[in-house]
Amino acid sequence: MDSVQVIKHKEKEECIRTYSLALKFKDQTQRKIANRRIRELENRQSQLLHDTFAQQVSRDLARKNPLCSFPATKIQKQTKKSPNISFSAYSILFANSKVSIDKEKKVSKLFDFLLVNPQQALEWVILGRSPFTEYFLSEKWKVNYVYVLNLLTSTRRQIDSFWKKKFSRKYLDENLEFNGSLPCVSQKEVEQSIQDSYTTKIEEFAKMNKLTRNQTDFLEKLQLLVQNVATVAPYITSWINIPQSARWKSLKILGRKIAVLINESDKKLNSVLRLVIVFALFPYLWETVSQLIRLTKPESVVSSPFEKRKKKNISIKLVMKYEYDVVRPGNSETMTKLAKKDGYFSLGFPSKGKPRVNGLLLFPKKVVEYLNNGAKIKILQIKSGNAPSYKPKVSVVLAGNSHMFLSTKLTKRFVKQIKCSNSEVIGLDVNRVGVNMLAFSNGLYLNKILKLLSKRYLLLTNKEIPRICKALTIRSKQRDDIGYFKAKGELNRIYTRRANIIKEARKIITHYIAAVIVKSKCKLFCVEDIKKSPRGKRGALAKAIYNMPYKISIFEKATQIATHILVYEVTIVYVNPRNTSKIHNNCGGTMQRTLKSYDYAVCDKCGIRINTHLNAARNIATKGEQKSKNIKLPLDAAKGTGNKIPSSKSTASAS
Repeated sequence: MDSVQVIKHKEKEECIRTYSLALKFKDQTQRKIANRRIRELENRQSQLLHDTFAQQVSRDLARKNPLCSFPATKIQKQTKKSPNISFSAYSILFANSKVSIDKEKKVSKLFDFLLVNPQQALEWVILGRSPFTEYFLSEKWKVNYVYVLNLLTSTRRQIDSFWKKKFSRKYLDENLEFNGSLPCVSQKEVEQSIQDSYTTKIEEFAKMNKLTRNQTDFLEKLQLLVQNVATVAPYITSWINIPQSARWKSLKILGRKIAVLINESDKKLNSVLRLVIVFALFPYLWETVSQLIRLTKPESVVSSPFEKRKKKNISIKLVMKYEYDVVRPGNSETMTKLAKKDGYFSLGFPSKGKPRVNGLLLFPKKVVEYLNNGAKIKILQIKSGNAPSYKPKVSVVLAGNSHMFLSTKLTKRFVKQIKCSNSEVIGLDVNRVGVNMLAFSNGLYLNKILKLLSKRYLLLTNKEIPRICKALTIRSKQRDDIGYFKAKGELNRIYTRRANIIKEARKIITHYIAAVIVKSKCKLFCVEDIKKSPRGKRGALAKAIYNMPYKISIFEKATQIATHILVYEVTIVYVNPRNTSKIHNNCGGTMQRTLKSYDYAVCDKCGIRINTHLNAARNIATKGEQKSKNIKLPLDAAKGTGNKIPSSKSTASAS
């Protein structure tokens, strides 16, 4: 039975939020002087951050004692550098070192996993990726799939140069270049690997009582390769023997070519081709790869923080309880009291032998409201501004309970505009930007503001961006450099506008969802458990995944606001999205969605034309309600578990 993922709010958890503040001076001359002094502090901080000895001390301290109370002071004692700015620099360095150490631990666990799973290890070495490893580790570590994907690809790039420098003479062949040149294989070996992989999978699946749909499809694809082995083998052999720069991309092209050759153009053969290639290269690579992984230390392939010098300087962190080159009225408590009482206080920027320049730090009404709710100032961050304004940028980091940062003004305004009946259970179907971006099970769609934002977004995406891209192509062919750079600048501005529209829409979505929950007096809020990545997807699915408000924090914040207004707790249930868009909620029939009939489809059982988004929202509500009661649903019966990896014994014996 599928586990129910229910999110309940923990009031004791500390939340940290960052807000921008305005810093005002008497005139522009004083502002430029203050900005120049801030830049001098940034340069001094940058020198401390890029000191190799300080980096090593910080990493050793983070490895031995990650919960160290006063890391900056301990790093100062060992480096024997103690200017005021070092408190900010070493605090930043220690925080980044903890991230680096955490990555080292993750890489160590990745190596342990690859040594136990030879197929995944060879996939990772040959292609730079291993889909099963990515999904397995994301579930095991309870992190986003994209995080594991980036970890694998970045580690793969870093480990390439390390292996060539360290082990080139002892272990590696002169002709072997990972992800480029591979050991040459013959066509007979490839044909044998196709047959061996099919036999191994048949033996593995024979031990199971019942195969899933994905496993059945996988066997059918392998059988197609066996039946067309004489046609397929030459292409796979040439793909292995010819050096390539990016094998993951070229594998997709190979899969499409082979699918056309065997008259199965609708099938994706990437997964079965990966298995065949691993079987073909196993006797040549596994011993070398296993030795290299065992001899590689994680700290050797994980770069230390600030190892590469960045072009832009990093903000100065005004850590509390220490005196700084930037003068403040007191510590955290004193600044919090002044901000709550007056809404402002002064900051001083001194320089040796010169008069101090003072500026007035103004707090917005929203930040003052959060401070009055109980939040406290934790850190001030200051950064120099660029020409022509030379305005220093100041931001404040507030710490407090999540309920201290809730604002209900916009939600209450939306509640007055919504008309709907009471419903204890509400399901939400989330789609790409457009009229059907949000569809609720009680029949509500977008409000006027979200519709307007969607209209502007689609105008930029479908009309303005293609027009400017066409102009760029024409200018480049005509070799019109001035016109080309003008069009490129305009394109960048439109992309920025589009990103700002999405950012604004996501803020409004949170309050609109909360308003729907409040108006319907909902107690159980059901949404899809979306953990997909747009990478590798094409067309409508990629756009939907990229644009949908997939961040769980949006839904959690909406239920927090609703809970604050309704007084009782609203619970979120995340349900499996499988089949929610295909099955008719009323009769249980199926619907076939196409590009032309994406929003509306006809049920094959009752023949009714159905709004697919409203139907999906109702299916989500039904699944969420029954899941909360621990009842297994018929919609989950068709759920597949994916392609299971063969054991190391079966892989070794087959090769």
